[in-house]
Amino acid sequence: IPFELASIGSNNNIDNDITINVAKNDFEKNNLAPHSLCTMKNFDLRNEKFCPQERDYLKEFFYLSKGQEWLKNDNWDSEYTRPCLDDWFGITCNSQKTAVTKIELPNNDISGKLSASIGKLESLKILNLSDNDMMGRIPSKIKGLSKLKELDLSYNNFKGDIPDEFEDITKNLDSMRLQGNRLTGAIIGLLKAGEITTKNEKKISKFVVDCGYPTDLGSPITCQNCTMCCNSNGECEARYNEDNKVATFFYAQLKEYPTLRFFMILTSILGICVIFSVISL
Repeated sequence: IPFELASIGSNNNIDNDITINVAKNDFEKNNLAPHSLCTMKNFDLRNEKFCPQERDYLKEFFYLSKGQEWLKNDNWDSEYTRPCLDDWFGITCNSQKTAVTKIELPNNDISGKLSASIGKLESLKILNLSDNDMMGRIPSKIKGLSKLKELDLSYNNFKGDIPDEFEDITKNLDSMRLQGNRLTGAIIGLLKAGEITTKNEKKISKFVVDCGYPTDLGSPITCQNCTMCCNSNGECEARYNEDNKVATFFYAQLKEYPTLRFFMILTSILGICVIFSVISL
């Protein structure tokens, strides 16, 4: 199916009224329609065989994040490739090659915004876009990633409040890293706190966000079950002791609020003085 057919609509101001009917032709069994043609609502072969939906969702992500400028984008920009069958860079699929399960594109010069279409990849288990230059808000549609186990959006330029819908995925996460952004708000629903994995004798915190002080955003992210808090100076500190037990909330507050810590020390000194005074009577 020639992709030039799509230009019939794109070169006219009445694009929405253009209808392209080619279904009665004898196309090859595994022939894909070009992606640009699949974006036209009145193309009669807009079905999973000729216009697979996951390709559409990933293409939207590609264009909104300025995919042509990525460091590596093998096969993403082709009109006739499938993400699972044609080795799109950074994409891993299930054993049947029917659904995308991993998007791993760290440190790949990705900018632009995170498309809401990412939330339609219902089989996605790992999303790693760390160490890039993505901006804007985390889309609320991310709630659609009900099977997501690992999320890493660290060290980008995401900003704004974490969407309320984020809770729909946090309950299933095994790992979450959001530090190094300009995010605010609260993260709730984490159910697997208290776990720190060890890799090559190095402890790795599993839930890391900018929940520490100092902060240049008014107040840091609230995340009661996070295992590590980072601050605006790029310093990160674990909230767990060496036995992997959760530090008490009171202890965390003492570390985050110097004034409170000073008050508690002063109170302790005064208490000791009172005790000695009573003993000496």
